[in-house]
This record gives sequence, C-alpha cells and structure tokens, in this order.
Amino acid sequence: MPELPRAVWRRSARCVSDHHCVEVADHGDTVGLRNSRRPEFSLTLSKKAWQSFRDGLKAGRFHSARD
Repeated sequence: MPELPRAVWRRSARCVSDHHCVEVADHGDTVGLRNSRRPEFSLTLSKKAWQSFRDGLKAGRFHSARD
C-alpha cells in the first residue's frame, strides 16, 4: 500500500460525526480511502476503480436487503 503523506483528505458534507466518516484523497493516478476514526490505515484504489465504486453507490447497488 503506498503511503499518502501529502494527501489532502476530505469528508462528505453529509458526515455529521467527527470520528465516523470515510475520508477520500486524490493522489495522482490513485484515490486514497480511510476511516476518520483510524486514519493510520488507508486503502488505495485506481481512479477507474474509485469511479466504478462511486457509480455503484449512486446507483444504490450496495444497499443491503434490510435497508
């Protein structure tokens, strides 16, 4: 996992808690994801994978049956 020491992390405007948010950072050809509660751990995705994931979220593909 590449480190993202200079990444500028951002949160969704829908995030109302200081400690339970997903943070995202653009980093060249990749996008970093992390939990604001555990910022020392991050996940790095290609921009294409991030776009596919975002499109899936917007389309509601990841909602569970109990939602």
